[in-house]
Parts: sequence; structure tokens; C-alpha cells
Amino acid sequence: MRGYKTKLGVLAIAGAMMLAACGGGDDESDGALRVITSDEYDLSMIGAEAADELGLFEKSGLDVKLTVSQDAAQALASGDADIAIASPNRFIGAIEQGLPAKIVGPTIDIWGQYIIVRKNLGIDKVEDWKGGKIGVSSFGSAGHYSGVKLAQTLGWSKSDYEIVPVGDLNGLMAALRSGSIDGFMWSAQAAFTLEHEGAAHILGNVGETIGPNPLDVITVTDKALKERPEDIKQFCADYYEAQKMFKEDEQLATDTFKKWGKDSEVMPDILDSGLPVLSTSSEITPEMIANMADATTFTIDGSKITPDDVAKMYVDCSTL
Repeated sequence: MRGYKTKLGVLAIAGAMMLAACGGGDDESDGALRVITSDEYDLSMIGAEAADELGLFEKSGLDVKLTVSQDAAQALASGDADIAIASPNRFIGAIEQGLPAKIVGPTIDIWGQYIIVRKNLGIDKVEDWKGGKIGVSSFGSAGHYSGVKLAQTLGWSKSDYEIVPVGDLNGLMAALRSGSIDGFMWSAQAAFTLEHEGAAHILGNVGETIGPNPLDVITVTDKALKERPEDIKQFCADYYEAQKMFKEDEQLATDTFKKWGKDSEVMPDILDSGLPVLSTSSEITPEMIANMADATTFTIDGSKITPDDVAKMYVDCSTL
């Protein structure tokens, strides 16, 4: 789950850092750049897999080892990865607690969750959802943050909506179908799947309402930045070039996802909505930084991150 509210992640990262200090972590002797993504073939962070598939890394002379794990920040802390791609709050909270790493660029320019409501609710504008029940996986989750920020942006008071925690995505989908909730916020796959089956209607993307806030970012260990700056810079260049190629050629993106076995009936909708908001540069604007700080404070228990704190955690990889 993206954006969980917890202190356990910090403890796990601290343990991983201790393990690395004692000589743990993967053997780096093969020279490969070790990259971990939190989700496989997820459009919002597709650049690494796309660059690999399109031969960009090979053309640049980069040896990149790609793996998938939800423990992205822990992998950086333990020395098992040089680069990790996941939601920013994971890295910001970890860096605040001592993880030696820097965020070097976004993968997507907005908070890429969709506003999903029951089809029989009969509304077409998010403003008309006032008074509804907003389902979330848990308090402090990314979906909870989306719901609260959406309500605040629309000028709703706390009495104008109800937050209903119902568990994971399966729980949210079941609650929507049964009418226990009126809607929830989640990624494109769930949104378009529910709409295609006739159970839901998509009112738009949360990011269109709450402003620019990268849902996922690229983060690199200080060790890799110091010892392999040119490789990191080239990785980023290839990453953004791959996303640019997908963005400019939807057929290329479609064919590549089909090659990966990801040619579901909702894939055209996912690409139509997701390709335009993919990042094609490593710039993170001050507004993005402020919103990342706000999301981290909301989703990580006890965090008091400021925009200045996040700004110090960011290094534009194109400047290496």
C-alpha cells in the first residue's frame, strides 16, 4: 500500500542501516547499478523498465539490475540497492531519520490517484459528492490524504463528508459495490476496472484538484551519488527519455505493455490518462516540494517535515 501511516517503517530502516554498517547488503562486485521499484510495470514509475526494454541502458553502456520490492527505502538503507523508486513519503521519513540518500527526480508530476464513485450515485462533478462517505484503506493512508485534501480544496467542512476505513483495495471495491461507501481514491487500474464493469464512475484525478505532488520519486544513496555520479546522471537521462518516448508514442507504449503481458481491456484508458502526466525531467518545483512535505506530515505518524527539510533532501540528477 502506498503512503501508510506508521512508525514501523522507520524501525525497519534503522535496522537495515545497522545491518549495512556491519557489512550486510548485496555484493557490488559485478558493478551493476541496482534499482528497486515498489511496483512492477506500474505506469506511474515505468521509466526504468521501459528504458531497459527499449535498450536505452544498453546503448548507454549501463548495466542495470532491476528488481521489485515494497521495501524500497529499506533496500537503500541496507545497501541492497543504489536507486529506489517509490512514493516520496517513504524516503522523506527515512532520510529525516538518518538514511543517507537524496531524492533526484519525480516519475510523475501529479498525485496520480483517481476519484472513484458509485455509478448509481448519479453525479458527474466532484463538487456534487459533498455529504458522501469516502472510503479509505486506513487512517493516514494515501487515499485518506487524498480525501481530506480534496475536501479542503473544495472548501468542505469535516461535517460535509465521512471518512470510512474498510481495509485494502479488495475491501474498498466490495464496500463500493455494496453501497457501504460512496467512493474512494486509488490508482488507474482499479479505477478503470470498476468503471468498465459498470460499478463506478470516475470523476477525475485527485492531482487536478490538489495541485502538483509527485506520487512517486527516484531516490539514490549518498554512496552511489559520490562514487558513481555519471552513472546516476545517465540512468536518469535514460529513464526520462523512455518516459518521453512513451508519452510521445502511445502505440509504442501499448505494444510494450502488451509484450509484458499487460494488455487488459482497461489498458487504453490507463495510457490515455496516465501518459500525459509522466515526468520527462528531473525538476521538482517548489510547489511540489511543499506538497510532498504536507503529504509526508499527514501520512507518517509524528512527522513534522517542512518544505525546507524536503528541499535539502533533493538533488536534481541532471546537474550531477
